[in-house]
Amino acid sequence: MRSVVSPHIVLDREIAPFAAALLAGAAAAPAGVPIAEQRRHAALLRQRWTVGGPMMERRRDGIADTSRGPVGFRIHYPSRDDRLPTLVYLHGGGWTFLDLDTYDRVMREFAARSGWAVVGVDYPLAPEAPFPAAIEHCAALIGWLGREAAAFGLDADILHDENIELAARLREAGSATQAVVYLGTTHAFLEAAAVAEISRRAIAEAGGWLATPAAPG
Repeated sequence: MRSVVSPHIVLDREIAPFAAALLAGAAAAPAGVPIAEQRRHAALLRQRWTVGGPMMERRRDGIADTSRGPVGFRIHYPSRDDRLPTLVYLHGGGWTFLDLDTYDRVMREFAARSGWAVVGVDYPLAPEAPFPAAIEHCAALIGWLGREAAAFGLDADILHDENIELAARLREAGSATQAVVYLGTTHAFLEAAAVAEISRRAIAEAGGWLATPAAPG
């Protein structure tokens, strides 16, 4: 069965009900209520997709003393190996909604598929923290992590980002770059890992890329 949402886009059969549920939930969101209530609604809407997923060797939550002040973080360790390579994960929500709990399964999926530790940043949300506060806090956390990684059993020498525009810029600069577009998906489709094979495949392929040793430069 195919689900058509526009004359130009045909959604994956497992992504279609996920996208429909998000749209229906957004349409049912309460109007004229405080931002805290809006956030609660957004989190509850996604709760069904956060359960299950890979088990981690351990999880560590903490607060980093950064150049921007305290910044919360969560680390998922997929193994007991020391100095694990590290992926810093910035959760979705338009810098205004959602949190590390909403994206906990996505982070665990990346950790399990790659063998890397995944560090989620609990950045402050707008409007309480106006732009660009969230980005500045994320940058500060990354800087702190570069200094303190060894104390947490991490190797923070590698920075990885997934972005089509970034990939294009890297190619222009002569860097070997791989970018994959998953047709039939929507924004935030990685959240559907609990119900969609294409989401799990995307995470597995990204994890496999992370786990592949880089060629000597």
